[in-house]
Amino acid sequence: MKSPHILKAASNPIRLRENLKGILPTGSINLITAEFEKNVKDLFGLGIEHYRFAKRLSSTNWRQKVSRFYYSAYNIIRSIKLFY
Repeated sequence: MKSPHILKAASNPIRLRENLKGILPTGSINLITAEFEKNVKDLFGLGIEHYRFAKRLSSTNWRQKVSRFYYSAYNIIRSIKLFY
């Protein structure tokens, strides 16, 4: 997410969306929800890409393999936390 971005307006995007429901029309809330879901899917996909890349690496590149597994887990966890 590049700044400025609506999801960076609050530390909890779900709470932000709920607060905006009383202010914005339903169409706008749906756009926010769609952007929110897109970011969750993109983060999860990035985690999967890191995982697949790490699986293809040989054991001689163990440092890069460990790093890619780390970023895989990190991005998947971020996507889950963002969604819930």
